[in-house]
Amino acid sequence: MIRVCFIALLLLSFSSCVADRRYHHPVVDQESPIVGIWITEGNDPNFGDVTVEMHIMDGGSLKMILFLDGGSQRSFPGKWVIEQNELVLLSRYFGVNGEDRVHWQINDEGVLLLRDKSGVEQEWFRKVKTGSAIII
Repeated sequence: MIRVCFIALLLLSFSSCVADRRYHHPVVDQESPIVGIWITEGNDPNFGDVTVEMHIMDGGSLKMILFLDGGSQRSFPGKWVIEQNELVLLSRYFGVNGEDRVHWQINDEGVLLLRDKSGVEQEWFRKVKTGSAIII
């Protein structure tokens, strides 16, 4: 009987400690104007000249796709969240730490401007979905 009471007491104390330390996922604004597919071009230090698609999806999913000059592509899954005025991008694409924090703004022309902590700014253009046309 003492053994059963001790195990119950141990489980109760463990569950109360765990409840205090649970990780709370940040809330992702599913109505955010940043959700969509964004495109930019530039020079990647590892891959050279590239076109990059950044898929910012509802629920916090992220996919970075690099289109290389030779026709191949690389894809990096990840997550995103907005914390205060920063867009936090989490993916292996962003190096050893796997995280990039940038200030973001969508200007009057609908261009997404991302500025890193050193002040370097990059323009991203929204990819417009187009339907297929059948010509008869």
